[in-house]
Amino acid sequence: MNRVEQVKFSVDKDKLIEYFPLEVVTEGLLGIYQDLLGLTFQPVPKPHAWHPDVRLFSARDAASGEEIGQFYLDLHPRCVPVSSCVLFRLWILKPSPPTLQRNNVYY
Repeated sequence: MNRVEQVKFSVDKDKLIEYFPLEVVTEGLLGIYQDLLGLTFQPVPKPHAWHPDVRLFSARDAASGEEIGQFYLDLHPRCVPVSSCVLFRLWILKPSPPTLQRNNVYY
């Protein structure tokens, strides 16, 4: 929350959080994406991740139930030992023909 929001609009971040619990908002947003994209997201138990709060989901085609991918969801800022941008490598497996493509994602 920046100073303008606090002063100009009298926004109290702690009060706002009470009305929008993280789990409720996350489930709502995932539900919207499932409807828009024709997918279902299923949590993967005990993911191998960089922090215990990180969640792993399996994305499946809603019609066929076929898994089309997985994604990690990390909603908390983490201390990253870099001075500028952060680079995440995204590995995408394309089913036909089976090829592995690397995409760099910068933040």
